[in-house]
Amino acid sequence: MLFTLSRSTTHASTLGSFTNSYLNQTNLPLSLTLLGGTVKTTRVYDTLLNDRRLKNINHIPTTGRSFTYGISNDNRINSVAETAGANGPIPMMPPTG
Repeated sequence: MLFTLSRSTTHASTLGSFTNSYLNQTNLPLSLTLLGGTVKTTRVYDTLLNDRRLKNINHIPTTGRSFTYGISNDNRINSVAETAGANGPIPMMPPTG
């Protein structure tokens, strides 16, 4: 389904059916959710005064581990935070750059 801003609000593929949401009237994606509720990805943006730069990307499964990626002003991943699920944390290498 497309709204007047030509933004896709649903997507279906062999992986499943997804819904998309956007930041206000922009084309900046806020979330992508797998229908049936096993995976969701959200994005957090800075204010309009700071050019709505991407600040965080969050991968949130309904079970297991979730990850948050922090984004620097030059659009590089500068931090990775993991919230452990029942199986404990996964060792991760710090980002280089």
